[in-house]
Amino acid sequence: MHGFGEHSGRYEHVFAALNARGYSCLGIDYRGFGNAKGRRAFISSFDDYLDDVAWGLSVLRGHTDQTPFLLGHSQGGLIAAMFAMARAPQLRGLILSSPALRFAVHVPLWKRALGHLMSSFWPTFTLPAEINARDLTRNEAARRQLRDDPLAVRVATARWWTESVRAQRRLLEGLRSIQTPTLLQVAGEDRVVDARVTRYFFERLETKSKRWIEYPFVFHEVYQETVDGQAPAVEDLGDWIDDVLREQLTQD
Repeated sequence: MHGFGEHSGRYEHVFAALNARGYSCLGIDYRGFGNAKGRRAFISSFDDYLDDVAWGLSVLRGHTDQTPFLLGHSQGGLIAAMFAMARAPQLRGLILSSPALRFAVHVPLWKRALGHLMSSFWPTFTLPAEINARDLTRNEAARRQLRDDPLAVRVATARWWTESVRAQRRLLEGLRSIQTPTLLQVAGEDRVVDARVTRYFFERLETKSKRWIEYPFVFHEVYQETVDGQAPAVEDLGDWIDDVLREQLTQD
């Protein structure tokens, strides 16, 4: 599950790395983003996104009987975590990359107040999103790709804002019901989401298996960051999936 403003096509290198380890992947564009239908950056309810995840899993079930892992980045991480909490799906593991459990981007008070007001009276009311590509990654090629991407969404709607904030509260209140093995991959210099809240979430998870990996000096998009041509977060992702599967198969 991709992040706000982007689409699943930005994760082809992640899919390729997992394919090389023998794993099949499915990336979907959820409603309002990428190639998906729907008004840009608009939902009636956050549960709309959870329905999109359920649809994606139903597509997977048509191709394999293997229990899947669910991965989400940023807003996709909030969606994936909410899905694990609210729908209690059968998952081998949950991977959250810089999950948007609270926003760190500065949104002026007038804009927040306007968003809450318009959510009730004009839910599709649209304003520019407060995200700067320079805060996403140090990888200039990835920044340039996003700036030139015709599928990128650079606006937000009033209802999207209020539903996202509400979902963040619901998740932190009910996170102890998540029992899925969980990996948190966190940027050391995240300017988009509040990593302190991510740490709060991690420390209160009661699943028997959880791992925290933090990347110093890395911006929000951990999978886009490279060192000597390698993507450490992508390698760590594959290693963790290997470890979880090995442990689960041993128990079986």
